[in-house]
Order: sequence, then C-alpha cells, then structure tokens
Amino acid sequence: MQIYLYEDESCLGLRPINYFRHSAELEIGMTSIQEKWQAFGIQTLLLGRNHSVQVESSENSIFILANVIPSYELCDTVRQLEIGTALYQAETLIAFKTLQNLNFDQDLYLNTFSLSFKQKIQLSFLNDQLLFPWDIVRLNTKWLKIDSQKYESKVMPYEQVAMLEPNNITIGENVEILPFTCLNAKYGKIVIGNNVKIGANCYLEGPLFLADHTEIRAFTSIKDTSLHLYSRGGGEIASSVIYAYS
Repeated sequence: MQIYLYEDESCLGLRPINYFRHSAELEIGMTSIQEKWQAFGIQTLLLGRNHSVQVESSENSIFILANVIPSYELCDTVRQLEIGTALYQAETLIAFKTLQNLNFDQDLYLNTFSLSFKQKIQLSFLNDQLLFPWDIVRLNTKWLKIDSQKYESKVMPYEQVAMLEPNNITIGENVEILPFTCLNAKYGKIVIGNNVKIGANCYLEGPLFLADHTEIRAFTSIKDTSLHLYSRGGGEIASSVIYAYS
C-alpha cells in the first residue's frame, strides 16, 4: 500500500507558513503531520510542489489531504478503503482510493473536482485539520498532551533546580539546567530533548516541549509551548509554537 499526502486549495489558507514547505511538514505538538502518520505505522510520500513524485494510480495507492491530522480511527478507516471510495468530513474530501488520472493546477495543487467516486463515506468522527496558521496555535496544547504520552519519566538531579511532579518530566542527554530554575509539570508533561541549555532563574510549566539543541535564556517564563530544533526562547512565552532554527 502506497500512501500519498496531497495538497489542495484548502491548504492555501495556511500561507505564508507553508509557502516554502509542504503542509504535511508543518509541526504541531511535538512532530509534523507526516511524522504523526509514521507514528501510526503508515509510511507516506509528499505529493505536490517541490515534493512532486511520479504517481501512477493503482489499486494499492491511497491519497490523503495533507493538512488533516491523523487519529487511530482515521488510520483504521484509511487502511480499509476500497477502489472508488472517498472519505468526507462534512463537505471536505480528506482521503480517497482511485484508479483515475490525477490533475494538478499551475501551483501543483491536486484538482479533486475532476474526480468521481462510486462510494462516498461521511466520517462519524471529527479529525483536526489545519486550515489557517492560527489553527496550529489553537490545537498545539491538545497535541502536546497527546504526543507526550509516549514519553516515560526520566529525570536526574540538578543543583538548586526545583522539579514539581517529576514523574511527568522527561530530560534527554547532555542537558544543562542552571540554578534557581523551576520545572512545573503539575499541569502537563515537560519533555526536554538532547543537548538543551536552560539558563538560570527560569520557570518552565507543562505541557511543554523543548526539542534537541534548543536554548532557553535566563529569567525566561515559558509554558504551553513547542520549541523545535535549534531554536531559542527568552522572556515570557505562552501558548506558542516556535519552528526550527528560529
């Protein structure tokens, strides 16, 4: 079975953040949408724009809208799709299996209006979908909590560092936490990756994700936030998503 994540005109609302990256590469919680599919055991290829691949529709090909965030129910439903069947969430086509030729517009978005299906299935459950940039912030807390469930507690003693609810804290390798910092995991898990630096006199409150090679400056208060690879944070940060290399 080959799964393709495609973009259609519904992804235009995510500009400018998806202008130079595929919508499935957008990160929410701790991982990207594509990585969330992989976590469910479904390997995918990105279809469209700079990720164009040679597509030959076959009985083993399934196409899924790239800005839809997967769930257990959706993954099970997608695996059972038959040829000529489409999945809809309200009026939105979110997945289909077809042998028809695929057409792309000038921006390499898939033109789904030219497709016809012998069976249309309305989903009985609601899946999160990113339609606008603010949806990433709106849904980030929810997905921080979901993604953090796979992490087990892992802490180590740090001099003059307070940890509240240490069973909800995971700290990676080669992490530097300077004195007079507080990690408060009473309201959600705190996950800290590898090679992270946290300055003195900081307050960290969960749910919180600090990816590998991130840095928190001294006297920072941060909560309810995802800080991705090689990014830095300072000051007062709340309910934010900071993408890699920021």
